Amino acid sequence: MSTICFPQSSLLPDLATKLHICELLHSNSEPPDYLPSTVSALSDELARYDARIEPLREELRQLETARAALQLHYDDCRSLLAPVRRLPFEILAKIFGLFSTEENASPLPSNASETTHPRVEDAGLFRLSQAHLSTLSKVCSRFYTVVMNTPTLWDTIQLHMLSRKIGYRELTMVLLKRVLERGGNCLLNVVIRIEPGMAPHFDALKLLAQHSDRWQTADIFCPSGYLDCLRAKGTLPQLETLRLNCGLWGFLAPRNLVFVLPWNDPFEHLALPSLKELTMVPTQLRFPWQHTQFLALSTRSSFHTHLQSLYLFDSIITETELIECLSILPLLESLAISDHEISADGGPTSQPLVTDSLLAQLTAGQGTPPLIPRLRAFHCRSLLQFDDHVYLNFLLSRVQDGRVFETRLLWLHDDRRELDSIVVERLGELRLRGVLRFSFASGGT
Repeated sequence: MSTICFPQSSLLPDLATKLHICELLHSNSEPPDYLPSTVSALSDELARYDARIEPLREELRQLETARAALQLHYDDCRSLLAPVRRLPFEILAKIFGLFSTEENASPLPSNASETTHPRVEDAGLFRLSQAHLSTLSKVCSRFYTVVMNTPTLWDTIQLHMLSRKIGYRELTMVLLKRVLERGGNCLLNVVIRIEPGMAPHFDALKLLAQHSDRWQTADIFCPSGYLDCLRAKGTLPQLETLRLNCGLWGFLAPRNLVFVLPWNDPFEHLALPSLKELTMVPTQLRFPWQHTQFLALSTRSSFHTHLQSLYLFDSIITETELIECLSILPLLESLAISDHEISADGGPTSQPLVTDSLLAQLTAGQGTPPLIPRLRAFHCRSLLQFDDHVYLNFLLSRVQDGRVFETRLLWLHDDRRELDSIVVERLGELRLRGVLRFSFASGGT
């Protein structure tokens, strides 16, 4: 290894010489007579320095090359000691699953500038193919083994109809079959989007329907005329969440199910034996309650054995109909209902649902089981046409076991009234005891 040992040049200027040269550069004075010889000597001195520097540069290049090789070897050796290499197969699969869930939940790019792909339709194929998993599998052979041998990583099917281009449907089928194959027999989360103006891919829809017994969640946006391709044979035994957007109405039942269409074909024989939560949500207008159809669905699906939440804020249902529905849902723990004002020829007509009689039915009495004995949450939008003390008695009956009860009271329109002061005081005491979560706020129109 060489060391730098080079005498300092005697031609380096001192401060006085630098100042003198600087003054001459800023004037038109004649240069001193010694300057030509100084320039010649400086040229020779620079050549001498260059001759010494060049081998040093070559030595530096060699050192840098050797160091880069050492750094690479160091990184490789250190990677062998990385904790991730000691993670069990199952833990890696869990980590990949969390990553995949986040990727699948991200919104699809709405235009080409928001994706790394040159065309918008490529983003749909990218999502269908689970390309993020393919990228993970290329990190190393162990990652490849985990990705390709963990069916649950491939449990999301996202089918977006975004193009009419030649070959698009064929490629879609290839990717769909591949993902279904890699998913084995695991439960599926299905997302289908048939964009306006895009012809449906009937073969792809029928292929997904063949696996409907594996559907755990389904989110479908398409014209109702295309649903025949998705008609399930018999029940959907594993379905927990279904969201359909096919027309005017929305019927949401999250573990969770959402129908956005009327109660008719192809759902007249639908059964949902795993449903936990049921919500009715209209996309435009309030939903007229389809009582007979709901009772039939409840019977087919055995809601009495598993339905725990019923959300009817936007459903126009009578008290008699509601009580009949609640009487066959003994496991219900959460209920949301609403008063309504119906427009008629003579103007708006109030249709209160949250009444003294309903609250009395929900109140646990001495030795008499109440309607919905397991109720732990009650939310209502109300015209506040009930007796506040009846409402209080209902709440008191539900906190007697010491468990926390949750209730939201939302007033409709701008005609809020104050609650009775004694009732407010008692509600405050229950909140301080930690047995009641109560809120009183505007519920809009």
